[in-house]
Amino acid sequence: MKSGSWNGRSPAERFGRAAHYDERASVQAAMAVVVAQQLAMRTSDNGLRILDLGAGTGLVTRTVAEFTRVQYARAVDASAPMLAHCSEAFLRANIPHTTVVADLDSDDLEAALGEDLFDVVAIAFVVPWLKAPERVLARAFKRVHPAGTMMVTTLGPETFAPWRAIAREHGASGELPFETRSLDGWETFFASIGACCEARSMRVPSPGSTALACLQSLRAIGATAVRRGTPTMPPRALAAALRDVDARGSDPGDAFAYDVQLLSVTAARLHK
Repeated sequence: MKSGSWNGRSPAERFGRAAHYDERASVQAAMAVVVAQQLAMRTSDNGLRILDLGAGTGLVTRTVAEFTRVQYARAVDASAPMLAHCSEAFLRANIPHTTVVADLDSDDLEAALGEDLFDVVAIAFVVPWLKAPERVLARAFKRVHPAGTMMVTTLGPETFAPWRAIAREHGASGELPFETRSLDGWETFFASIGACCEARSMRVPSPGSTALACLQSLRAIGATAVRRGTPTMPPRALAAALRDVDARGSDPGDAFAYDVQLLSVTAARLHK
């Protein structure tokens, strides 16, 4: 579960593209709806208090607000431009909120979060970028109300698997979206912090009429990171691999399909 270094660039540097993020973030939008529908069944008359970690533009919280009342949201992200966009969007949606610019791996995160408890702690597509995911998730779970839920979405190991295979047929290893890690086996970790988790997996194709369009969408939100030291994919090999995807006749989005994993984490005592 350890995270690598991605070309020496922080998540804030890579994902600080607020102006175009929402229009390109198709899988994030699709999963935000799944999370919102699940939370809508658990809401109270007072509405939900949400802590959105790695909030970006606040897409998850805004989607939840379309399904149920959000009493208050605290959005935390390392990117100030993303949070500025988030705050503006929350104001338009009439969501009471505060924003906190903070690196989730920082030792100062707990001080930034304060002592408040939340009905929902949302962590969407952040895990692969964390240096110490277990530490961050354990700290986040401390902010969950005793009857609340932590929702974690991330990309599984089969994400873009067909594209990876085709690219490697052309002798390339660079220009592949970041290697992902399965959440399988995390039940043991969550049990160690007094939590239980329910896991779901689903497959979400990328939008795009051609392989190039799919890849450009990924690039637009900074999602084509490769490990430090991985060779850059030569342009000729990249072009050949993209042509190969299109020539195989299936929907190009299937080659760039996301393997999405969703964890719903609650206090273990609620299951006794």
